[in-house]
Amino acid sequence: MVGLFNFVDLLTVKNPDMSTTSNMSNLMKKGSSSTGCSAFFFLFHYQFFHVVYAIFLLTQFNGPIDFSFLMITWAVICLELIMSFIRNKQLQKTMSVNYGKLFMLPYLRIVPMHLTILAPAFLGWKPSTIFLVLKMIADLIMYLITRSLYGRAHQVDKLTG
Repeated sequence: MVGLFNFVDLLTVKNPDMSTTSNMSNLMKKGSSSTGCSAFFFLFHYQFFHVVYAIFLLTQFNGPIDFSFLMITWAVICLELIMSFIRNKQLQKTMSVNYGKLFMLPYLRIVPMHLTILAPAFLGWKPSTIFLVLKMIADLIMYLITRSLYGRAHQVDKLTG
């Protein structure tokens, strides 16, 4: 779901910052239609990672999956993503968005997945426990980073507006 929401965010950025600090300037020029190509590349690549990780995780589970818990977790994540998406789109109306950072931020969430696959062998914990703890930590860090990026621009907008 994170990848899908980021894909839509990448597609709908109205004022992307393609400056040299955005890390995408070598791939795209301001006003180019290649932002859509980048969004589709992101969608394919990021979702491919998750398909591979799903295969690894499903092969590690040795018991039944609690689908009611899974659906509740999915609903909570979707609700948070919808609220963040709406809030970020409102902020994007008054500021440019660093397209490179927007493109790369979700990849930081992949680190907990690597650890989820490797850590059970080293720590003796269940993969689901490790995954939930690491995912919570990564989501909290990503929330703080995102709020920092958008919050800084919002403060500047208040001062100049």
